[in-house]
This record gives sequence, structure tokens and C-alpha cells, in this order.
Amino acid sequence: MILSDRDKYLANLLELFFYKDSFFNLFFGKGASFYADKIKVSSELDLPDVFFWQGIIGVFIVLYIFFQLTKQSLKGFTGSLYPYAPVVLITNMLLFVIANMAGHVFTSGMLGFIWPCFCVLAFIRKDQLPNKAFAK
Repeated sequence: MILSDRDKYLANLLELFFYKDSFFNLFFGKGASFYADKIKVSSELDLPDVFFWQGIIGVFIVLYIFFQLTKQSLKGFTGSLYPYAPVVLITNMLLFVIANMAGHVFTSGMLGFIWPCFCVLAFIRKDQLPNKAFAK
């Protein structure tokens, strides 16, 4: 119920990948159109889909961007100097889990603008908040 047959789609794509694809495609992928002609377009799980479409290099790029947007919230998580860092970190972790359970998170067209804007909150210090009573 949790994956809603996404694991079966993933198994079919992996089978097709390992039997038909080359070593070159392991690094660079084949794109969504190749898999659309053979079977279902995607497994609807974000990291596996990025792997099939853009290869290992695409997965590394997505993970690098995710880590870069999460790094500041990790730094400010334990201290009280950055009050929004824990919220950003927890949200990013939930986002990562949901992307790999329900899919269509990192590959969504709307996330590319809203998510980095949200992650900027992790850089705001207490002394930069407009309400000085809260900042003390």
C-alpha cells in the first residue's frame, strides 16, 4: 500500500536497464522517452527515475544540490542562533523520504523555485528578525 506498486515498476525498469542498456547509459542515462516507448515512463520514485533518465551523474547532481540546500540547516540545527534551521532540516528530510516513497517531488516543476526560497530561512539569525523581543 505504501509504494502503490511503484516497486513493481522499479523492478521492470531495472530488468530492462540491466538487459538492454550499455555501460555508457549507466553514467548518462537514456532519457524518459526511451522508457516511455518500452514500458511505463517512470517508477514514480524520484532517485530511481533520475538514475534511469540521467544516469549516475544525474543522481549525483540531485544529491549534491540537496546536500547544498540542507548544509546550512545542519550547521544551525543544534544551536539557538538560527531559529529556522531545525524546521528547514526536518522539512528537507521529510521531502527526501517522500520523494523516494511517493515520488514526483524532485522531478516536480514547481519545486525548483519554492524549495530554495524556503531553504534560505536556515540562514536567518535571531538578531536579524524584525521582532526584537523574540530575538533576545
